[in-house]
Amino acid sequence: MRPFISNWLTAAPALLSRLRREAEVLGSDDLRSVLAEMLAYPGVPPEWRVPRWTAPPPPVVALELSKDSQRLNLFTMISTFGTPQDITTDEIRVELFYPADEASAASMRQLRKDE
Repeated sequence: MRPFISNWLTAAPALLSRLRREAEVLGSDDLRSVLAEMLAYPGVPPEWRVPRWTAPPPPVVALELSKDSQRLNLFTMISTFGTPQDITTDEIRVELFYPADEASAASMRQLRKDE
């Protein structure tokens, strides 16, 4: 997706931080493996490789997508089950994308109509 993310330099560190935190909190070797793979990509700045545990994660992540003449400005939020009553819901994450401006909202409505 990197070629289509216009704000890569601001979105990627937030996404890596979230991945790093979830890998540690969950103790997930699978997530740690994904993180190691992401950090091994060429062009990853050295400062992205160092955890910043004291920096709070942003409540939302802005994502600017561009392909050809299409542009979408979105923000994303992840919902989790705070106190799951069932162990199967403990690791469920629901990521929601919302338009950040009217032009993006109109584009998303048009994309839905074209389905």
